[in-house]
Amino acid sequence: MTRLMFYTVVLASLLQLNPRSSSAATVAALTFDTLIEKSEYVVYGRAVGTRSFWDPATSTIWTETELLVFDGAKGRAGKTILITEPGGVLGDIAHLFPGMPTFVGGEEVVLFLYSAPGNRIRVLGLRQGVYEVLRDRDSGERIVRPAVEHPELVVPDHRIALRSDPEQSRPRRLSEFLDSVRERVSNR
Repeated sequence: MTRLMFYTVVLASLLQLNPRSSSAATVAALTFDTLIEKSEYVVYGRAVGTRSFWDPATSTIWTETELLVFDGAKGRAGKTILITEPGGVLGDIAHLFPGMPTFVGGEEVVLFLYSAPGNRIRVLGLRQGVYEVLRDRDSGERIVRPAVEHPELVVPDHRIALRSDPEQSRPRRLSEFLDSVRERVSNR
């Protein structure tokens, strides 16, 4: 077993022993309108590269992803934007954070982003702010679907309930999705 696999198993085991200890990995469920309202940028693009680095200020590994921007539905992002999220792998050391978005080179996404301390651009609401862009098998058209299709809510007695927001969960054409964002931004 590699060191990375060992630490992953240990972390998963610890989180299962005490559900309250995993509360740092929770985030409020965000509606589509809230994602738009609270984001500084809404961009459609392709991940073109990633780089993990050690950040002494936070004592953790962070990963930067360069996104080639094809369309900006909100904000002025420029031709590329650098997204920085905690977590990553350096050599045989990994820092993994549940729910944190990660990207693969070539992956196309729509992201809801905000400016964070340390001059960093981050995804709003963990993976709730990530929408995957795929090609429809029949039409070849680009469609958008949420990376988190059924966000969970933990209610006060620690039961889990599924949240359903039809605006967020149904696959839509990319152009329709971006137009919907632009319309909501212009109406504010």
